[in-house]
Amino acid sequence: ALRGGCRGGADATFYLGAMPLSWARVVGVALLLVIGACDAAEQRKDDYANRGNVVFYLQDRDGSCLTPLGTFGTCDFGSLWTYPTRKEGHSLVSFLEPAPDKMCLSRASGKLGVSKCGKAGAKKWELSHDRGSGKFFVTAEDRKMCVVRTAQSAEVRRMKEKKKSSFTGFPNHLYNSAGLQKCSQGGSLLQIVETSIHDQGFFLMATDGSCFDGLSFRSCDAQNPNFYFGIGLKMVGGEAVRTMYKWHNPSKCLGKSGSDTKLVSCTDASAKYWGLKDGKLSQNGGQLCVVRDLQNGAHMAKCPTAFEYMTMTIPQVDSGGSSQALETTEDQGAIEAASCACG
Repeated sequence: ALRGGCRGGADATFYLGAMPLSWARVVGVALLLVIGACDAAEQRKDDYANRGNVVFYLQDRDGSCLTPLGTFGTCDFGSLWTYPTRKEGHSLVSFLEPAPDKMCLSRASGKLGVSKCGKAGAKKWELSHDRGSGKFFVTAEDRKMCVVRTAQSAEVRRMKEKKKSSFTGFPNHLYNSAGLQKCSQGGSLLQIVETSIHDQGFFLMATDGSCFDGLSFRSCDAQNPNFYFGIGLKMVGGEAVRTMYKWHNPSKCLGKSGSDTKLVSCTDASAKYWGLKDGKLSQNGGQLCVVRDLQNGAHMAKCPTAFEYMTMTIPQVDSGGSSQALETTEDQGAIEAASCACG
């Protein structure tokens, strides 16, 4: 089993950053989730010293991924997880969900969903390694309860055995839904699939191919360090606080001053609560969005009024020295296949 817990049990600060792709992609990845978290907790004097925490999918055998809605669906960036250590074990935190009340996978009365990370049902998750398959069970309550896809649940198995060939299912038993059952009855074995998002930082790219540098929109250039961002995650008072820091200058974060975006100290109040969903780079639970003026300057406005559509992209440099950016907002196959010229 993959167990958490750092010395002293303190809440930790996590910066999701560089890790060599040559590391083992399943067990090694899972171990880094714990090791990196503990290192971060022990280095609280330097909040930016550890950026090695892994961003990952929890993928079922048919290629679908566990989403923050507690269902199985497309493996896009909305399905990415982090696994921070906290006083009460671990939480599974959505990588980019902007709304605080939807940031953590949660459980209540045997049902899966999302909630604030401070809720009791969002705590004490554990990724338990199955040595036979190399995959993982998502467990809770000291590995007594397991996440199970409804189609694989003990209840559906019993109904199939009773109905045999005539079993057609029921409206409240949906193929892509998931829940909890006793681990003694089994659970869904899921693959931890690491992404390269944390390996070198990422761009925030608009639909016209320009990139956001925190102040304005300019031509993307993979050689320019000013375009690279990373995600910071800090557990504060039991809740997850997300920042968007400059990859090559991690003491600086995206913030705002009045209605303008600004680069500020990562301890500044305006550096907190960023997220990216449905193309909206937003703050304060998805209330304020980054917008773009006619001179390509960046500002903040209420999201229902306007927003600049942006996607997270992975910068790549080919052997000839030219730069590209791989989009990360599609499914995994598209991530590997899609590319666009960048500078």
